[in-house]
Amino acid sequence: MELAELTTRGFSELLASDAPAPGGGSAAALEGALDTRSKELEAKALEDRLKAEALDITVPGKAVKRGHRHPMYIALDEMKDILKEHVGFVKSMWCGDRACEDKLKDELGVTSRCIPFEQEHVGDTCVCCGKPATKMLYWGKAY
Repeated sequence: MELAELTTRGFSELLASDAPAPGGGSAAALEGALDTRSKELEAKALEDRLKAEALDITVPGKAVKRGHRHPMYIALDEMKDILKEHVGFVKSMWCGDRACEDKLKDELGVTSRCIPFEQEHVGDTCVCCGKPATKMLYWGKAY
């Protein structure tokens, strides 16, 4: 029904179907606008979260330190420190290999001094190569 037609007729002549909905139909429009805005806000929140979690793979990362020093090198360094600071002997485990004895002589300047009859267990591996040790012996420097 047109506006001109509504104004010429009286309100009593209007049909119930011609009357506008309560609120002027604004409830449906308001719900539609609310749904649209909530979807926009959800999309914006998702976009912000993805931007914050983004990882730039072109930036170099920090180097990861892996592993540790081999126990053999730790033991050799301890022997070096002891022999630098003190005069005397160092007891350690030995695999019985002549190559290990020669290496210790070359690197630390020590030679085997004594393999006791009564063996004491001071470790499981050779101080030089890390292989299973069979003997405990005393090392010392010749002055």
